[in-house]
Amino acid sequence: MRVKGPLWVPAELSVDLLFFRRLFSRLNRDWGDSRGEIPIRIFEESLSHLFTALKLNFQVDVTAFDTDKSESVGWQEFVSAWRKNSVQFKVRWAERITLMLEEPTCCLAGRVYSLFMTAIIVLSCVLFLIATLPEMKEASCDRCEPKEPPIFDTLEVFCVALFTAEYVVRLVLAPFVRMELLDWEHLMDVVADLRRPYQANACQRLLGFVISPGNAIDLLSIFPFYVELGFEDMMDGNATLLRIIRITRLWRIFKLGKYSEAFQLFRKVLRQRVEAFWVLAFYLVLAICVSSSLIFLTEAGVWDPDFEKADGTFGAFVRNAVEGGLEESPFLSIPHAFWWAMATLSTVGYGDMVPTSGAGKVVAAFTMVIGILVMAMPTCVIAESFSKAMSESDYNRRIAAQVAKEDHMAVIETFQILDNRLSNDQVLIEVFDADKLT
Repeated sequence: MRVKGPLWVPAELSVDLLFFRRLFSRLNRDWGDSRGEIPIRIFEESLSHLFTALKLNFQVDVTAFDTDKSESVGWQEFVSAWRKNSVQFKVRWAERITLMLEEPTCCLAGRVYSLFMTAIIVLSCVLFLIATLPEMKEASCDRCEPKEPPIFDTLEVFCVALFTAEYVVRLVLAPFVRMELLDWEHLMDVVADLRRPYQANACQRLLGFVISPGNAIDLLSIFPFYVELGFEDMMDGNATLLRIIRITRLWRIFKLGKYSEAFQLFRKVLRQRVEAFWVLAFYLVLAICVSSSLIFLTEAGVWDPDFEKADGTFGAFVRNAVEGGLEESPFLSIPHAFWWAMATLSTVGYGDMVPTSGAGKVVAAFTMVIGILVMAMPTCVIAESFSKAMSESDYNRRIAAQVAKEDHMAVIETFQILDNRLSNDQVLIEVFDADKLT
């Protein structure tokens, strides 16, 4: 359900006729008869589930929909009754604010807010990236560490304040919001499948808000700022920990997923093909272990107690060097060889650890070929899934537009038929009155 016109979310919303048209089509597909009518018992149960999910105290006499007394409800019969008593319900202030924050299409204010928050997210990420440029840093003295200008900190505080305010407002309002208002597609599935809606209390709504993936990302995007602020004195001497905490600010880029269809498509594919990632991880770990063991076996070298190492101590496992002579083997253990195996399996090869023996080069060649096979098979499955998901998305978009057009035309045609019947009734009454007068 989308309300495009108003500036702000109205205090009273209605379940529009197109929603009922889609519901009627779903019920007719599963329960309809040859005339396209739905048994009155099924129709009553679906309406009961709808009102229960929306927490509405409507008492509907479904027999009023059965105008021809056939124990079933047709579309025109429903529309005729719906025109006399449309389903409207009041929206609390908490729900109106949440709808504005969560549904950009609900009103003009929601669309403006969505564009504004998207710009703030992009600004925050761009500021974090360019703040690391040497040209952007200034040193207060000759031997002082260069730091970014104060304007970056000011803008960071501004962005985090907005993100925090948004999260806190949505968190405080979550217990008072009927979540069905935010997911009408799920509500349609529940009602059309005649499932009893789950009635969540305030604590369950709050817990559902906190653990939902989108809201968890929102929390992670602001949490590092407050950790850095609270432990500022402790981190002054630990540059590594400070960098780790600051780099987590990039979580904010995932907030764009709320406003981006591409992110939603990516998440859908990950859910559908999670088994392909498990297969990739399993074979990758297996290949790393096997390759590391073989390269250690061939390149570990032999013990030489008289070999002098770079630190001045004696004794090391040595092997033949590339330029000739002997060198300490970099493959000190199988875990030490994991890095080499990973770089070789991905066919990147950094060159910091290389085999020098004939047997070691055979193992390296074998590892490269295996790496191509290990990476290629799951990658093809995932790529095919993305291609299929894109095609399905385009197809569903076209079908949805076609169905929406057909439903819209069905509603218009039904109104026209009902209006014509009403007009004919009025004409008959006028003729009867004229004959009576003569």
